[in-house]
Amino acid sequence: MKAITTKDSRMQSLIALYDLHTQYFESVLEGISDEDAIKRLDTKANHISWLAGSIVQQRFDVANEINTGKSDPIFATGHELLKDNQGIKDGAAYPS
Repeated sequence: MKAITTKDSRMQSLIALYDLHTQYFESVLEGISDEDAIKRLDTKANHISWLAGSIVQQRFDVANEINTGKSDPIFATGHELLKDNQGIKDGAAYPS
């Protein structure tokens, strides 16, 4: 992974936390099949795909706030499903 530097040393701790969150996020999802990720356990609870997508959407929002205004093409993948903290949509195909 490429080391990120910043002109303002106060940002280093935020960058470190962001990177740590990335490692935790990947570890938590490891081994969960696409089939299991959309199970709601016969409840109205959000499934793992929605939870993961929501977290990714929030990370993109944060990154875009501190970025130079560049947009990542992958951003559009789940944006319409998750923008503005929308709830889960029954029958929608969430990115995996």
